[in-house]
Amino acid sequence: MTFGNFKKLCSKKEREGYILPDDESLKLLINEAIQDIALESRIIPFTLHTNDKKYKVLRILDDEFFIRFPKEIKNDDDELDIDEPLVRAVLYEILTSNIAGDERANFYARQKEKVIQDFMWNNYYAMNNEE
Repeated sequence: MTFGNFKKLCSKKEREGYILPDDESLKLLINEAIQDIALESRIIPFTLHTNDKKYKVLRILDDEFFIRFPKEIKNDDDELDIDEPLVRAVLYEILTSNIAGDERANFYARQKEKVIQDFMWNNYYAMNNEE
């Protein structure tokens, strides 16, 4: 998903009381959310999985592979640097962190967990059903 489309997705949440920050702040929040999700030991975002030493290491997986830091977003056409199925988890992470203490924060935390569980299950299923 592009940054521009992500902003459109976020703007739908404005109707629920979430105030969309300026672009630069939102870019920082996205980057932070991607890092938080990538640091979860139970998932491996494929877009960040590499053995290319030119990247800065966020999380070591084994002797050869690691999770790299996400690329910075510069404009509306840039893709969020995470697997497409995890984009909603990024959104829910941002919403949860910005409305902490609110009943909606608990809802968004559960939604984020569901997205991550679906991602894990789909990857497990795909890996175990290869021909």
